[in-house]
Amino acid sequence: MRGALLAVLLAVPAAARDGQSWDWRQSQTPHFVINHQTSWLPAGFTMGTERAHSRLRMDLGMFSPWMAKDKINLYIYADQESYLGGEFGPPKWSNGLAIYDRKAVAMPTMKDPRKMLSVMAHEATHLLFNSYWQEAHREPPSWINEGLAMLEEAESPDRPETSVWYQQMTMIEPRKFPDLETFFGVTPTKDLHNDHVDDAVVGKTGLKATSFKSFSTGFAKPKPGSGE
Repeated sequence: MRGALLAVLLAVPAAARDGQSWDWRQSQTPHFVINHQTSWLPAGFTMGTERAHSRLRMDLGMFSPWMAKDKINLYIYADQESYLGGEFGPPKWSNGLAIYDRKAVAMPTMKDPRKMLSVMAHEATHLLFNSYWQEAHREPPSWINEGLAMLEEAESPDRPETSVWYQQMTMIEPRKFPDLETFFGVTPTKDLHNDHVDDAVVGKTGLKATSFKSFSTGFAKPKPGSGE
């Protein structure tokens, strides 16, 4: 009798045992608990998350010492529709969301696994960097927050043009670029949290992010003839 009961319990999906609906499955890596609605994760995704974690820990571990022992929870929805209609209530324009009180990132399944890893790294950066500021009950400057996320999402920091934010920025006419007061005042989670987003606001956010990205990339490069 005990053996039969144990067999039944082991056959129950981990997601169902944890109180999630039956359409969720769960996979684990050394640093992630990946909850996914699809039967299988994209090829190479789990290995990619670990590579991303290694880079994030190197760059952001000082801000989030908890990442050394606690796993990050990922919620991978079956598609964009499921993601938008899910429990976390993301804005319709988004393709990823950091949930700070759950130490989690939510996102939809995408056709390109590389894009999924990029979004995951971007949102995980927000999760890790913001946790440092939340301890002091403050929010980080959005231009640094977005700039760091852009750095971590890119396969190479030398190619900012691969970022969606950068591409949005290039579509804005230079005369519409904001003054400094507006530049520092735009916050994506507040100013972009609706269905009717002004292109100029998107451009301002992209400008802030790429400004930090360009600064940090240039700062890290040795000067010609410096020997460094």
